[in-house]
Amino acid sequence: MTYLGPVSKGEAKKSEKRFLIFFGASLLLGLGMVCSFYVSSLEAFWQNNKLWASGSFLIALSVIHLRFFNIKRNANPDNKAIKAFNPESPFNKTLEKIEYAVNLAWITGFILVAMSRWIGV
Repeated sequence: MTYLGPVSKGEAKKSEKRFLIFFGASLLLGLGMVCSFYVSSLEAFWQNNKLWASGSFLIALSVIHLRFFNIKRNANPDNKAIKAFNPESPFNKTLEKIEYAVNLAWITGFILVAMSRWIGV
């Protein structure tokens, strides 16, 4: 077994930049979807499916993030040991918290999908 060393700052920054691009695009897409809820010509399209669409978007966001844009997994292809919220970590603390929220978005998504089947909004 060989020692691989810690994750470098360059790998961490590259992975964080990739996540930020994904997060920005997702935020724009989500805001566009929410804005389309209030367009009167699209009202027939969204009828009784607003909560379902919002929940499905959050589930998809979380799954795509975990599969392709996970900061620590992308910066660490060799499975180097990384402790969560380590003070000497090369990762940005604010982005770690945003990524954590995106990581758990599927929970809110499933709640919204379940509510949409009962409420019908």
